[in-house]
Amino acid sequence: MRGADVAALALLEAAIRDIEVAVTLTQQELEAAHCWEADDHVSRQPAMTEFRRRLRYHQAQWREANGYPIGSQPIAPQCPPGTHGAGTAQAVHPALTPRRTNAVAGAEPMP
Repeated sequence: MRGADVAALALLEAAIRDIEVAVTLTQQELEAAHCWEADDHVSRQPAMTEFRRRLRYHQAQWREANGYPIGSQPIAPQCPPGTHGAGTAQAVHPALTPRRTNAVAGAEPMP
């Protein structure tokens, strides 16, 4: 390879590395986007921490671009006034109720 080709290849490799390595978002940037959450920090896993923060930042950008206010849940069901969606008053199906029994038809007790 000629010297110019080697230099061009080195520049190309550097550009590819720059694309693969994302700039870490700062706390100030996340706070400005109203998406800073200290709980996004994952001990001894900086890649997971960065992933969670970048995802939250991306969601904040999407929310702002689509005109949703901070803290809105565009897909959440709307409850009638004076009620809340905290469950149901229906009875639990008997098959879902845990029971303790040792009785099995035809079983002998263990010695």
